[in-house]
Parts: sequence; C-alpha cells; structure tokens
Amino acid sequence: LCTAEYSDTVEVVVNPLPSGLLTGGATICPGDVTNLNVTLSTGVGPFELEIENHGVVPNYTSGDNIPVSPAVTTTYRLLRITDSNLCEVLDPSAYLNGSATVTVRDLPVITADPADVTTCEYSMVTFDGAATGSDLDYRWEVFDGGTWSDAVDGGTYSGATTTSLRIFSAIRGMNNYQYRMIASNCGTADTTAVANLFVETAPEISEHPTDSTICEGLDAT
Repeated sequence: LCTAEYSDTVEVVVNPLPSGLLTGGATICPGDVTNLNVTLSTGVGPFELEIENHGVVPNYTSGDNIPVSPAVTTTYRLLRITDSNLCEVLDPSAYLNGSATVTVRDLPVITADPADVTTCEYSMVTFDGAATGSDLDYRWEVFDGGTWSDAVDGGTYSGATTTSLRIFSAIRGMNNYQYRMIASNCGTADTTAVANLFVETAPEISEHPTDSTICEGLDAT
C-alpha cells in the first residue's frame, strides 16, 4: 500500500474589520477650536482615519481629540478606517457611523439704523435698529449731552437689550438726546448710526395780563 504524507498544518487568523463612531460638534466663534472624537470598537490600533472635510488622521488612538477650526459651518463624517493589520473599511459601510456638525457663528452686521424722532412732551417714543449675525447681544446707549451711557430698563426705558428701545414718557429735559444700538457676539461689535430725539413742548403762558383803570380817550397796556 502507498503511504500518505501530510503537510504541516496552517492557521488562518481572521482579523475583524475596524469599526468606529464619530462624535463631537459644537457652536463656535470664528477662529475658535473644538474637538471631534472617534470611538473604535473593533480593529487593532493605532489607526489611520479619513474624515470628510478634514482629511487623514494618522496614528490615531480611540477617543483621542481631533481639533478642528472650520471657517464656516461644516459637517464631518468617517470615510475610511485602516488599522495596524491593514484591515480597511471604506464609506459607505455599516462599520462607519456618526457625524458631527460644527456651527460657526456669523459676526454682527448692522442692517438698519434708528431714525430721528420728533415728539410732543410726555409721548411714548420707539427707536428701532436691526442686525444680522448669530446669537447676538443687543444694548442701547444714550448721550445726554455730556457722556454716552447704557440705557437701562425700568422707569424711562424698556427694551434696552433688544432691537427696539422704548421711551415711556419723553420729557423736555431729554430734548436733543441721542441714541444708538450696539449688536455684539464673539468679542466683536457693530454699532448703528446715531438717532436724535427732539421733544417739543406745548405753549405755556408765562405772564398773564392785569386789569387796568384808565381815563376815557387813553390807551390801555
């Protein structure tokens, strides 16, 4: 009989495909930095990642920060993961999950200035401004002839931190006051043109005539 001869046994190792979940996302000011993160649940590190709108990230360890500073609002997602065994997954794949949007705030830009107002004394007055931008803060300033100061809600004013400043009762002492709105965010501000307040007063008798007794034919004053 012929005898059988056997080869050496071989082992086939099947490495799992890498898989990852991208997270992050924030609202930032222009020039600020925020972080993306990728959690890698399978595969052998270190990894090489490719992220849409960011590029290649080499020598990556699961959970490390990936700093980004986009100039405009940007969405990121995984396009590729390659592990140290050279196992690779490419988009589209069920092994690539998650996305992150970084929203970049728009800086303030004044789009409408308040108009001058002429009013009668004790009337209600409104000054309106407008601006574009993200998450804007508003404040109104008043010039009383000597200095600029913040208008404050209560008593005379309301809406001092909105786009519409209201004066409940304009008095003669406020004649020629000036107003302007400031819109700000991210340490940047834009200011409207100045609006003037003119307060007109009703006529008032300052001196009354007095009775007089005269002789016939004379003039009375």
